[in-house]
Amino acid sequence: MTKEEVAGLLKRIQAIYTNMNFTNPAATLEEWTRFLEPFPAEAIHECLNLYVAEGHPFGPNVGELIQMGRRVAQRASEDMTGAEAWALVSRALQNGIYGAEKEFNALPERVQKAVGSPDQLRNMAMDPEYNEGVQKGIFLKQYEAQLRRERDIAALPSTLRGFVLDISEKVGIENHVD
Repeated sequence: MTKEEVAGLLKRIQAIYTNMNFTNPAATLEEWTRFLEPFPAEAIHECLNLYVAEGHPFGPNVGELIQMGRRVAQRASEDMTGAEAWALVSRALQNGIYGAEKEFNALPERVQKAVGSPDQLRNMAMDPEYNEGVQKGIFLKQYEAQLRRERDIAALPSTLRGFVLDISEKVGIENHVD
């Protein structure tokens, strides 16, 4: 959001919540702009609409609007449950001995990160003591950890997110959100 867009948002908040007054409007505008800069104005206005629709008696602070946006985005992006992701892995295991690379590449990126590598998929398929319940449990823990990692990184301010992703690349950590 631009400074002008944030100024419009703040005016809108004051129009909706008539008892909300900013003690230092210039500082409020600067800080809100700093936090809302990475977000599209339409998305933040929709977050305000949701905030109002939920019946909050007091106006939001900048963090509440950002959290509202993250909750909405998280629900939209987590379109696959752990069980659905495991079903894809289980299906990939059926051709995992000779077609591990192809099967692995066909998996969604988030599922690939939870599996690890084509070699891991091949190893699971070749394991003579393979126990689906155990493998499913391990996978689900890894998948949930991947989701948490993505949420944590997405929750960072954009400047810090870039810093974390740069460090991740330098040390070879592949489990991040673009």
